[in-house]
Amino acid sequence: MSWQTTDTLFLQSDSHISNQGTIDFQADNAVVFNGGAVGTFVNAGLLVKSAGSATTTIGNNLGFDNQGVIDVRSGTIQLPTNFDNAGTLMGAGAFTTNALTNNGHVAPGGATPGTLTLNGTQRQLHANR
Repeated sequence: MSWQTTDTLFLQSDSHISNQGTIDFQADNAVVFNGGAVGTFVNAGLLVKSAGSATTTIGNNLGFDNQGVIDVRSGTIQLPTNFDNAGTLMGAGAFTTNALTNNGHVAPGGATPGTLTLNGTQRQLHANR
């Protein structure tokens, strides 16, 4: 799916997203919790930010679970507060959160050597593979 607008997707009342394919953020946009029972956003596929020079936000209180790949190629992806990553964070852009607990894989850049920026603190639970 290509998301080409700056519109915000509001999840509310026990809404659920289960990505097993590709969601391509091609603009600066957001997925946020908007009230009611908390739902979940599970990424078992690929989330990629391929365009937009500012920020795409994956909001707090969504029950966001990354088991797949998040690839920031342009701009910044704002991860939820106190985010626990089990999948892969990669790209040449930036991730931001107050605290990242990484039990997954970090793959900087699209070329060697690569650069990937993390704005916030990181706790690495095992050796990066």
